[in-house]
Amino acid sequence: MTLLGDAVLTAILRASPDAILAFEAIRDAAGGIADFRCVLANASSDRMVPPPEGKWEGATLLRSLELMHASDMGPEFFALVAQGQPLERDQALRRPDGTRWLHIAAERVGDGFVAVVTDITAGRRAQRALAASDRLLQTVFETIPHPTFVKDREFRYLRVNRAMAELWQVPPERILGEQSIARTGRPEPEYRTAMDTDREVLEGGQPLDRVLTQTLPNGAVRQMRIRKIPLFDENREIVGLVGTAEDITDRLAAEAALLESEQRFRDLVEGSLQGMAILQDNRIVFGNRAYAEMFGFETIAELVHSGSLLDRVAPHERQRLRDYIQARRESRPVPASYEMECLRRDG
Repeated sequence: MTLLGDAVLTAILRASPDAILAFEAIRDAAGGIADFRCVLANASSDRMVPPPEGKWEGATLLRSLELMHASDMGPEFFALVAQGQPLERDQALRRPDGTRWLHIAAERVGDGFVAVVTDITAGRRAQRALAASDRLLQTVFETIPHPTFVKDREFRYLRVNRAMAELWQVPPERILGEQSIARTGRPEPEYRTAMDTDREVLEGGQPLDRVLTQTLPNGAVRQMRIRKIPLFDENREIVGLVGTAEDITDRLAAEAALLESEQRFRDLVEGSLQGMAILQDNRIVFGNRAYAEMFGFETIAELVHSGSLLDRVAPHERQRLRDYIQARRESRPVPASYEMECLRRDG
């Protein structure tokens, strides 16, 4: 059984990609621990933690730690053996090929300890890259002028930008993890609609673009254009959504005012007894009914499609009209009103 145990231990030491080292205590005359001596080290130890003095077996711990610029770890190994508390920590190791990050796990065994050392440099680099990517993402988030947010499948906020927090007058940390913002004081239908649109995107997997009424904490009722798109993982499974909110209240009011103004202008022109027309490149692009009837057309559409303005002017008047048009383009004086012989549709 002992031979089988030794064979298994030897195989483990050879196959392990981690460094495995065993140390025994060196005690002084009074029985206190003065140092530790390495009594076992596998092949991975030499590769991962190059021995400062040529080889690990027989090397003392404190001198090795000093040469590796890791003397601060010495008391922890002493406490490990004296108190029996397992040791686990990450440690930077400076080597000729650069700094490596090691994860050290040690357990007391008899009057010493066994340490397993794992190279976590790649993982640390990945963590730093992920952290840098996360900082970049948050920076981009903060530069977006419209309130922007990310939710998971349980409708919980995972990320919000400053504009979102300012809109609802709530610190970002009070938003994260919640399903809704400032629910108190908001009309219940607005809350239900917000949750329903989340559910629509998360269950249907299709983008959503809708104008919703939102009551803000200051009591203002605003029209918000809400856009939400699903977030997919590498397996095309929906894992959340990204949303933006754009306050379009003022724009909608301006558009409504413009439409009203245009309608008033149209009513004024259409109701006029005088012929009115708008020209573009000598072509009639708009005219009122009085203008169409003046030239013998039954509808404005027929007038617009009848050709250029010159076609409606008697041949001997066309050059004079051309001169007037050119003079207006060049900002030269032109009579404000003038008479001209024109042609009706029937000639």
